[in-house]
Amino acid sequence: MRLAQVADRPVVERLWLMFRHDLSEFRGVLPNSDGTFRSDRLQAAFADADWAPYLVTSGERPVGFAVVRGLTGPTRVLNSFFVARGARRAGIGLRAVREVLAQHPGPWEVAFQDHNPAAVHFWRRVATEVAGRAWTEERRPVPDRPELPPDVWISFAVPEGARQIITSHTNTAAAAGTWKLGDLTVNRVGFGAMRLTGGAAFDLGRPSDRERSINVLRRAVELGVNHIDTAAFYFSSLRSANELISRALAPYPDDLVIATKVWPGRDPSGGWWWATPEQLRGQVEENLRQLGRDHLDVVNLRVPPSRKTGSIAEHFGALADLRDAGLIRHLGISNATPEHLAEAQAIAPVVCVQNAYGVGASAEEQAFLQACGEQGVAFVPFFAIAGAGREAGASATDSETVLAAARAHDVTPAQVRLAWTLHQGPHVLAIPGTGNPEHLAANVAAGALRLSDDEIARLSSLY
Repeated sequence: MRLAQVADRPVVERLWLMFRHDLSEFRGVLPNSDGTFRSDRLQAAFADADWAPYLVTSGERPVGFAVVRGLTGPTRVLNSFFVARGARRAGIGLRAVREVLAQHPGPWEVAFQDHNPAAVHFWRRVATEVAGRAWTEERRPVPDRPELPPDVWISFAVPEGARQIITSHTNTAAAAGTWKLGDLTVNRVGFGAMRLTGGAAFDLGRPSDRERSINVLRRAVELGVNHIDTAAFYFSSLRSANELISRALAPYPDDLVIATKVWPGRDPSGGWWWATPEQLRGQVEENLRQLGRDHLDVVNLRVPPSRKTGSIAEHFGALADLRDAGLIRHLGISNATPEHLAEAQAIAPVVCVQNAYGVGASAEEQAFLQACGEQGVAFVPFFAIAGAGREAGASATDSETVLAAARAHDVTPAQVRLAWTLHQGPHVLAIPGTGNPEHLAANVAAGALRLSDDEIARLSSLY
């Protein structure tokens, strides 16, 4: 979301026609004599100091707009707000309206029609998030249209400092900046899907609550996450991470990047096996089927422990062939060494390295991270919160250095560890995973945490 400029006006006007078309279902608006819904009402938005137009985008595409009036008066009015149908139910509208509200603290009013159930739910949710229970509703006649049912006007106040408050807990996935995986721009705070399927990674016992997992994924997108890490071998007795992602997010937002992994596989009993180069195509196609896509954004070749000192050329070459065939957009490697990276880059471009990394990393691990940055390769740590099983809060294994930083910033030790990891370079992407919505919000908010140079140095000295 950004303030629209005069050069954006033709784009906003075309979106305005779509908005007026959709509104006609609830306001009895008919097309003009030329068959369009053109009007002069946008002129003030670009010419009057009392108004402000905003353009909503998804990736590089315009998907909506917001028009605010009353900027010089006591009460701001969200005069018009629109998100194109293909971009709805993906959290885009909610993120955009939060940002608009945060730009202009003070009293607000928004009108909607009570026979538009989607609008009723949306605006009551917005008011509750911003003002708690301190909002009101009233019905007012539509000016110059006595034949229409009254509009519902919802009123609430956005407090001073709301830009920091609203964005810090609702839209901070981009707070740490962005990075490009090839031609795909992602926010540096992403989401790992490993824990979505059960109480522990790769647990075939009690499955996760399906609706809770779906809601966590949708909430992640609402919070600005546009990079999700998954794999076909992330499953429990009744849950598949890929299936949950498809159910929660398809049709996928245009800017969502899904990265997956191949080489390992699991049979229905949970037993592990490792694919031959010829079997990698089947693993790629399994991910495509489960996710409901015709190509995969990023595929990481997950190196088995037995190949830590061996060649990956044959397997990586097989993936490069699948990339050339259009099944894969970009390639990465996981659980890899600098030698693996050099070997893979001689075959095809590598956009990311996904390795275990966090506070306490060895000098060799730190050197590999820095080398990736020098080569323009993203470094994507897993277990950045410092190991399987820890999602938030202090534990007996957290050092006093971590705990002291957490106390100083009034955050959890997990957030400190994530923030430290992100401080290691602009090419470092975090993919913390959880099935808990509260932990999700905390993980995303860690992207906005700024540690002091002294804190970073002390945390970096831990082994």
